[in-house]
Amino acid sequence: MNNDFFDYIPKDSHLLIRKILFDFTGIIKVSNPRKSKLGDYRAKNKNGIPQITVNSDLNPYSFLVTLVHEIAHHEVYKKFKHSVSPHGLEWKIEFSELLTPFLSGMTFPENIKEALNKYLKNPSASSCVDANLYKKLRLYDQDVQEGEYINELSEGDLFEYDEKGLFKVLEKRRTRTLCLSMSKKKKYLFQPTVKVQIVHV
Repeated sequence: MNNDFFDYIPKDSHLLIRKILFDFTGIIKVSNPRKSKLGDYRAKNKNGIPQITVNSDLNPYSFLVTLVHEIAHHEVYKKFKHSVSPHGLEWKIEFSELLTPFLSGMTFPENIKEALNKYLKNPSASSCVDANLYKKLRLYDQDVQEGEYINELSEGDLFEYDEKGLFKVLEKRRTRTLCLSMSKKKKYLFQPTVKVQIVHV
């Protein structure tokens, strides 16, 4: 197993990670940033061995959570192969059991520990889906993006998103926010973790 990824995770996590990966015979690669995903697991890469990849632009805490997420996929595959859902109950249990020991030490700051404890009650396919956890993790990014999280806006608020123009908040749903593009007159659903620029009128 390659050890390059240890430079990307908190030092206090090294001992536990080594213990978890004691019999891991695959490779762990630090990947170029990908917008579509934070990490990835393949039971067999082109060389026929397990492979985990994690994006290089993640802060140490996000990197560790993502790494454990992918290790959980590997453990589930060893036990069940393709007979269970990728993020089903088996994965939720495995991920929770692997990550919980990190919460009793000094690996994570208290605000992330609190968010992870709530998240682990029913972990989802990505930490980005949990708005509370995502926000806490992003606080430790080197390049904190300016703006407001869209789920903090109110219905009727106007905002700008990247270079896609002006939008209006129509409805705040349980997991997403329905918005109207003022130029295209089309409706779009936004994840709660998207940051936007509020337009005051």
